[in-house]
Amino acid sequence: NPILMDPYLVADSGMGVAPTYRSDDPGYELLRKALGYALTYANRVDLKRMRPRPDLAGTGHCLASTGADAEFLVYLPKGDTVTVDLGASPGPFRVEWFSPTRNQVLAAPAVRGGSPVTLRAPFSGEAVLYLGGRQVQR
Repeated sequence: NPILMDPYLVADSGMGVAPTYRSDDPGYELLRKALGYALTYANRVDLKRMRPRPDLAGTGHCLASTGADAEFLVYLPKGDTVTVDLGASPGPFRVEWFSPTRNQVLAAPAVRGGSPVTLRAPFSGEAVLYLGGRQVQR
């Protein structure tokens, strides 16, 4: 349940915020966008079934539900490649890549489950990989 409360401008708010705070600061805009991207996926995957599973992705950043209706969300802080262990999930899996820095979604060829797969992000920089059978659209 992430939320962002921009710092208050009131000097005695107790928040210890410098009086130079500006609501149009580009850092806050990036944070607001990131929260929106997270919400987009949260509304589309079955979060009730997903659990943190750092053991299933080479980056250590993975939310997953395994079994017949498995889904995986994997974060790649530097992009590049990641190995995801699909051994407990038969698949097939739709593959979708998301670039948070570009707000760009790219579909990739489906992969089979039942064993580990190694996938390469189609763009440079941080990436989010979605594997599943559910329709994820932006």
